[in-house]
Amino acid sequence: MGDYNAIQSWEDRYNGNLVMEAEIRDFTDFLDNTGMTELRYVGREFTWTNSHVHSKIDKALVNDGWMMSMRQLEVVVQDPLFSDHTPLCLCFEQEHQNNPKPFKFFNNLAELKEFEGIVKITWEMNIQGSIMKRVWLKLKRLKHLHKEEYSTIMRRLHS
Repeated sequence: MGDYNAIQSWEDRYNGNLVMEAEIRDFTDFLDNTGMTELRYVGREFTWTNSHVHSKIDKALVNDGWMMSMRQLEVVVQDPLFSDHTPLCLCFEQEHQNNPKPFKFFNNLAELKEFEGIVKITWEMNIQGSIMKRVWLKLKRLKHLHKEEYSTIMRRLHS
């Protein structure tokens, strides 16, 4: 977590100079090459200001090992007190909660007539982020196929 003095997209700056592709390339390449991704933010949208330009340059980065093993909830972007940077607060779960269930593939899903189409559409979606994050988000979307198919299984068994 810290001040990276870099932005990832045009949305990370308000006011100031236009964001050029060359300006974001090195940081984006760094994230892709290391497999790092930003944690989810809540609170203020920007983490630095000079009272005219607002930017998101302070970041909390993690790798896929962190995402799989840590029970982390969010990074809270707090109000700045005496600095031009806003403090970031990493909040962990305080009490035991049910973790989301991991993705599981059941072979009988492949027998659904709409299975290939749903997988194709999901896998062709343009999602931003590191490779691991894109795979994770696509698998998360496919998890809904399982929920939809089996949410009414007890009702179908009894009818």
